[in-house]
Amino acid sequence: MPEKNVQVNTDRGLPYERFLQFGPENLTEAELLAVILRTGTKEDSAVALAEKVLALATYPREGLLGLHDVSVEELMEIRGIGMVKAVKLKCIAELSNRMSRAKAREDANVLEWVAYGSNAFNAMVPFYAQVEETPEYVANTTAEVSTDNFYWVSRMIGAMADASYKKSVFHVERYQEKVLSKGHEIINHYDKLLEKETDAGKRMALKTEANNAVADMVKKEAADTLDKVLFELCGQMKNAFARSDA
Repeated sequence: MPEKNVQVNTDRGLPYERFLQFGPENLTEAELLAVILRTGTKEDSAVALAEKVLALATYPREGLLGLHDVSVEELMEIRGIGMVKAVKLKCIAELSNRMSRAKAREDANVLEWVAYGSNAFNAMVPFYAQVEETPEYVANTTAEVSTDNFYWVSRMIGAMADASYKKSVFHVERYQEKVLSKGHEIINHYDKLLEKETDAGKRMALKTEANNAVADMVKKEAADTLDKVLFELCGQMKNAFARSDA
């Protein structure tokens, strides 16, 4: 039985030719991504496929930088985007993000990402480096268990979510996505303010204010997630005790 001939729309000529004729600066973001993707599907050209990818990046950032906030799983929901292409796109997004920070002034071009607890359940939180003080919620890592610091709240979320994984995993995933998106939104806002400010003291104050805003945000999201995973875990309690245990 002859093999079925499935045609794949590569659309390689147009973006490649435009690159050679006009240079990369004159290509749209979709055309640049099409060169990376190389092929489309039977229904969509590589450019059309790239446009669908970029359509996912709407909040808090649009375009190539916005892909940093789109998960591999979300990318793979697009017909024609498999694991390999999704990983390539995420790498492009990370490179774009790093290059955008390289344009910032030296005192604000480095972000420190903070996370505590098990990797499967923690949230990555961005903070400006090169500051004089760290928000108390993040800096406090004492041995005393408390819901007043990110360290212990992260550990409690991880322990409870692990014990009630099937019920809690989507709460954790939403938590991670919210913290990542809102963290970028806050940093992007202060990046714009820092671009306009030249006074060193005021720039330091802006970075400190930004870090406090990020800490307040993650404190709220972490507390909300802790409440949800605790609820799920309590729902699985067996109350397996007897009167003789008293």
